[in-house]
Amino acid sequence: MTERERRALLRRRPEVTSWRDLLESARERYEQRDSDEADQLIVG
Repeated sequence: MTERERRALLRRRPEVTSWRDLLESARERYEQRDSDEADQLIVG
C-alpha cells in the first residue's frame, strides 16, 4: 500500500479509531462464518 492509498483509506473511514480492532473483528467474523458453513455441510 502506498502512502497515497493509506491516506485515502484513512479519509474514507474517519470513524475507525483502531484499525487493529477492526481487522481482528473482521477476521473473527470470517472465521466464524467458515466454521458455520462447514457445520452445515456436515449436518446437511
